[in-house]
Parts: sequence; structure tokens; C-alpha cells
Amino acid sequence: MLLLIMCYLITGCSDPSIEGYIVRVEDDRVLVAKNLNSNEDYLKIKDIPADEMKMNGLSLIYLGYRDTSRFKEGQKVEVWVDGGINDSSPQQAAAKKIEVIE
Repeated sequence: MLLLIMCYLITGCSDPSIEGYIVRVEDDRVLVAKNLNSNEDYLKIKDIPADEMKMNGLSLIYLGYRDTSRFKEGQKVEVWVDGGINDSSPQQAAAKKIEVIE
């Protein structure tokens, strides 16, 4: 029981809030498309401007993160959100943790 409590306190032990593909990487944030089902779907939209992606029905979210240098466009990620999600267009949130899915 103590081990479970420590795990929760140290890592959060929660499920990710968001899963998707990185479509843009900037200095302090990444743009993630939440409703892509495969790398093939990502390849179809990777060169489309974000405004057009939104018009084509993609669900996008900008995620603020302290170190985006290790991320690349096209990577599938799981994201743990820190706090709430701003319902702007595209949505915006702060990421507590971003994990690349291999």
C-alpha cells in the first residue's frame, strides 16, 4: 500500500490526458493532432498549415512544455496535462509530461 502511495506522489500514476501526433515543434510548445489514427494519417497532413488542418476537422492542441528540443514532428505522444485545457482554437494547455510512444 505504501508503495502505491509513493508511486502516485512521485509520478502521478495517472493515465495520459491526450494521445496524438506532433505536427509542429516550437521553442516552448508543441502542436498535437489528437484524432490521427496512424503514422499514415500524419503523413497525409504534415505539410498542411494548421488553419487548414482545423478546417478539415482535425482536433489540435498547443501544449506548453519546458523542453521541446527532444521532440520531432511525426512522433506519436501521450500527454499528461497540468491543469485545465483552454477551449480556444486550437485548444491550449500546459503539459506536465510528454512521452513519445515507440
